[in-house]
Amino acid sequence: ATMRAALLAVARRVPSRVASASARGRDVATTAGAGTGTRDSPFDPAAGDAPVVDIAELQTGAVFTRRRAFTAHDVASFASLAGDHNPIHVDPDAATAAGFRDGPVVHGMLCASMFSAIIGTRFPGAVYATQSLAFRKPVRVGERVRAEVEV
Repeated sequence: ATMRAALLAVARRVPSRVASASARGRDVATTAGAGTGTRDSPFDPAAGDAPVVDIAELQTGAVFTRRRAFTAHDVASFASLAGDHNPIHVDPDAATAAGFRDGPVVHGMLCASMFSAIIGTRFPGAVYATQSLAFRKPVRVGERVRAEVEV
């Protein structure tokens, strides 16, 4: 209910932006990364996206998901952008030495960015103010993962 109230408050402040986003065609896509073949757009059915949500019809309990597999290129790009050059993310030997038998692991914050993608693409104009995370197990490069946001 709190998320719904916050999204409704944002919608009242930027109604034209929300209305225009929900009325626009959402099928334009670009390729993410160098040769990854994954789509990266405001509406990406392959990632589990769906069109923009009508804030007035948002219900408590609604669930929004996004799916993807992070490539080695994604991880290296994130390491460069974030400045997090911990070798467990890019070097198989370092990952193995640290106890990750199956090789490099994806940065936790790169995985967490999937939540921002859900909020930003489904609720244009919403302000994403807080997030609490618990990393339960490592995500391997190439492993398909799902992020889920519940209202």
